[in-house]
Amino acid sequence: MSETAMNTLTLPARLDLQSAKPLKADLVERQDGDVCLDAANVEWVGGLGVQLLLSAQAAWQANNHSLMIENASEAFVEGLRRLGVTADLMPVEEC
Repeated sequence: MSETAMNTLTLPARLDLQSAKPLKADLVERQDGDVCLDAANVEWVGGLGVQLLLSAQAAWQANNHSLMIENASEAFVEGLRRLGVTADLMPVEEC
C-alpha cells in the first residue's frame, strides 16, 4: 500500500447500469490514492458493476495503489459468485 491515506467509498445498494456512471465518477476522483470500498449496503450485483470494479482494481494496481473491499454483504458475495468472480480476483478484506 502506498503512503497516502486510505479513502473510503460506500458502494451503492445496486451495482447495475444506473449506478455505473456515478460510481465510475467517484472512483476517478479518487484514482490518485488508495481506496477502500465498503460493500455492506450492496443488495444486488450486476455484470456491469462487477466489470467496473475489476477494471478499477486493475487500474489501481497498475498505478501502485490499493483498491480494497471490506464489509461485504451476503448479497455482494453471492452476486460475485453468481457471476463467476472468485475471491482471488476480488478479495474482501479489512481496509
